[in-house]
Amino acid sequence: MPSPTLPPELWETIFRAATLSDGLHELQMHTMHYCHYRADMGHRRTRRALATKRSIANVCRDWFMLSESLAYEHVELRSYLHLDALTQHMKGSGLLGQPRGNYVRRLDIAAPSGFSKSTPEEERFPKAKDILSQIGELFPLLPNIKIFLFRHAFLGRHNIFDTKEGLHFLTSPSPTLESVTWIDENWNWALLEPPFSLWVKFLESHPNLKTIHRPRLEYEREYFDYEEPLLAKPMSQVTQLSLRVDHLARPDLLLTSDPLSSGREPMDLYPNLRHVVFMFSVVGPMDMEMLGGTLPTPTMLEIHGHKLTSVDCVYHKVLLEDSPQLAWFSMIAQFCPNLEELGVFLNWRWRERESDAEWDIALPHAFPNVKRLKVRRLVKKFDVAAYRQMLGFVRRAVSGLERTLPSCRSVQFVEERDVLYLRRYGDKLQAELGLLEASGIEILDSPGTPAMLGAK
Repeated sequence: MPSPTLPPELWETIFRAATLSDGLHELQMHTMHYCHYRADMGHRRTRRALATKRSIANVCRDWFMLSESLAYEHVELRSYLHLDALTQHMKGSGLLGQPRGNYVRRLDIAAPSGFSKSTPEEERFPKAKDILSQIGELFPLLPNIKIFLFRHAFLGRHNIFDTKEGLHFLTSPSPTLESVTWIDENWNWALLEPPFSLWVKFLESHPNLKTIHRPRLEYEREYFDYEEPLLAKPMSQVTQLSLRVDHLARPDLLLTSDPLSSGREPMDLYPNLRHVVFMFSVVGPMDMEMLGGTLPTPTMLEIHGHKLTSVDCVYHKVLLEDSPQLAWFSMIAQFCPNLEELGVFLNWRWRERESDAEWDIALPHAFPNVKRLKVRRLVKKFDVAAYRQMLGFVRRAVSGLERTLPSCRSVQFVEERDVLYLRRYGDKLQAELGLLEASGIEILDSPGTPAMLGAK
């Protein structure tokens, strides 16, 4: 029971300090959109903080009343079996008389579908539609929601949006929503692709969005021949976008207000866009043959590149020295003259063939104005050869006569696990870390503070 000598406001401050976690008010784009999102160390801390909040609320009635608003600020749903119960719970009022949904600032739905590959489609997709409809019923109960994260695993490529009947959360306006993150599982058979037209309606009904990690979209054929702008007015609040270039040969219809070939002056749909997470697509030999051997410039860079100050490049496959995706780095250098931060988040998986023993990747183009290089390895398991490869890439980019980042002053390891491994196995990476630290470049950890890796 709280001490009578301490005011309730102080107890609330104590409870908040005891359950402090990352991401309540802002998502870290470089950690939230990967297929192994749940293994992120920051997410684990958040899970522990949520458990601590529940424990505090269960101590006694007084503590529950003092921590009621705190307990519902961040809600995480990890099973669709509890979706209906959560909806009913949000309809009710707490001990202070406020509807519980009023307290929610962030909602994470990060649940497996409950299906398997052997589940017949006639069983899977009616249930999937019901789930989306239930989420649509939940949204209006959260009038103050700011962050929504949706991580799904609906198996199959069947279109579950093939009917206008029922309610989807994509059709539920939330004026306060500032950040939406849609995480697709990284398997072709596990994608859920909302129609392009439905996503446009979602954007138009959420004018206060600042951060968008959009899903893969199903492009209806008629939108490839559009004549009018698809977004009626600019998304002026958006500062961060995370996207994948899925249709290489066509303009991104959500990034330009007019066809690039129209000759008309396009409206700036994202006037305050500054940070882009660019997820590289898999491009095979057949794709390159269809494209005439050259990757076209993404609409994102051609239209908005001059405004960008930060670009994070993400590729989950192994990037080879002759990979066509390397051309995107050159395009970024060409179209983003004001770039100050460059992120390179790669697999860094060491290939075991003897012919690859001396192979190293390097940036194919110089970035004269980049002041900070951000790196991350997208594999959880430690591999000393892979980290040697990553550290070698960093050293060549920021030091030496042939460096591609001549203005770089700092290198940031944005994934906590990488910093942990570099400290734990520093003796195995002593030579690489020593060369990097000898270059005079400031080495930062994930929060942006000096990493203190301790190379000897």
